[in-house]
Amino acid sequence: MFASRRLALFFLTALATPLAAQELDVVSDEASLDQGEGVAIFEGEVEATRGSTRLTGDWMRVEQEEAEESEEGDPEVRRLEVEGDPARLFHTSEEGEELRGRADRIVYRESSERLDLHGDALLERGQDRFTGDHIRYFLATDRVEGRGGKDDGRVRTTLFPEDNGEEGEDEDRENGEEDRP
Repeated sequence: MFASRRLALFFLTALATPLAAQELDVVSDEASLDQGEGVAIFEGEVEATRGSTRLTGDWMRVEQEEAEESEEGDPEVRRLEVEGDPARLFHTSEEGEELRGRADRIVYRESSERLDLHGDALLERGQDRFTGDHIRYFLATDRVEGRGGKDDGRVRTTLFPEDNGEEGEDEDRENGEEDRP
C-alpha cells in the first residue's frame, strides 16, 4: 500500500451550500486520480474532511464535472460515494447542531443535494434517531425518508421533544404555581 496522501480536490459543492468554497481534504492508504474522466478513487482507512463535515470509510469514489460544465470554470463534485464497515458521516451545522450517520454505503448527489445511506443505515441529530435499510436525507429542505430495516423490515424513528417539558415548568413557577407533592 502507498503511504497516506493528502489531496485537495479543487472547489467542492458538496454536503452544504455554505461550504461551497472550501476544499476537500482526503487521507487514505492509496489514491488514484483520472483527471481526464474526472474520477478519483481512494482506498484504505479513508477520511475526507470539508469544513465541518467528515466522512470515513474503507473506499471512496469522487466524480467531478468537467471544468467547462461548471459555471465558475472549476471542476465541481457531481457524486461522492463512500463504503465501509460501516461508512460514517459527521457534520456540525453553523448553529452547532451535530448530524451523524452510518451505513454500509453513503452516496452524495450534488444535483439533488441529497445523501443516501444504504444498508443498516442510521441517521442521528441530537437525540433523534432514524434507522432503516435505506435513508434518504435532503440537505436543502432538511427532509428525511426511510424504507426497510433489519427489525422486521421496518423503519424506526425516535424523536425527542426539544424542551423536554422544562419550558412549561418555568412558566408555571413564574405564574406562582409550584410543584406540589
